[in-house]
This record gives sequence, C-alpha cells and structure tokens, in this order.
Amino acid sequence: CAPWYSSGLSVKSVVVGYGVTSIGNSAFYECAYMTSITLPDTVTSFGDHAFTACSRLPAIVIPNSVTSIGKAAFYECRSLKSATIPESMLSIGDSAFSRTRLMEVCYEGSQKQWNSVSIGSDNEPLINAHITFMKEEESTEPETTLPPVTVADKPGTINNPTIISIS
Repeated sequence: CAPWYSSGLSVKSVVVGYGVTSIGNSAFYECAYMTSITLPDTVTSFGDHAFTACSRLPAIVIPNSVTSIGKAAFYECRSLKSATIPESMLSIGDSAFSRTRLMEVCYEGSQKQWNSVSIGSDNEPLINAHITFMKEEESTEPETTLPPVTVADKPGTINNPTIISIS
C-alpha cells in the first residue's frame, strides 16, 4: 500500500514530481476525496488499480509520455467524466475505465491511431464515450501538382488573360 493509504480519505489534490516514471499498482487506491492530480511528462505507465475508487476525481489528463494503463486503473472512479489520452498510448488494461461515468475523451492523435490502441475488456464507458480526435487522418493519396499554365491575351482585347493550354 501507498504510505498515505491510511489517510487516503484526506488526500484531495496531488502533484506528482518531475522524474517519476511510473504510477505503481494501487498507488492512489481509495483516495476517495481526491479531486485533482497533476502528472509530469516523465510518467510512462499507470499500474493496476493505480487510481481505483478515487470516487471524486472528475477528470484526468494523461501525460504525453504514457504508453500503458494497467487493469482497473480508474475502476470505480464514479465521478470521472472526462479524460485526455495521449497519442503515445499503446494499451489500456481490462476494466481500466469500468464503473466510471466517462462521457468525453479527448484523444490527442487521429482516429486511425486510436483504432490501433489495444483496449482490454470491460471498458464500456471508454468505448461508448464521445471521442474527439485532435489530429486529422494523414492522407495516403499522393499530392497532386497541377502542370504549368500558359496565359496569353485574347486576340482583340487588352490584358484579358485566358488559358491557352494546359500540358
């Protein structure tokens, strides 16, 4: 258990220091009164049950460096309504967002990237949330370049350009 587990009910706001690379298993388990957490871009993963039962946490902004979320990481975060998920995300564990009220997800990548994220079972709130994709799909079509255009005055007029040929 985390060193603050016995006083978890009094933890309301958390700022994780720069240099921390992982939020371990059950790190903030049952911090029921936590309403905000700030995470640095050095964090790369959330362990299993990392935020389970943080029942007053309304939103989470996951840093751009995070690639994986463990199973049941936000399980029973009953106030969780919005999440920002980075395009670096590769996997989201089973039940990671189960028993939340997740309605809005801001995904910092494209829909194609989102479709390649491995999402475990029992994540209906995440799957059913409204997802905003922050990046456009990259076109696979080759860029079309128009050929040079020759412009000349029309016979009998002054400075009335018309297209003579496109080659």
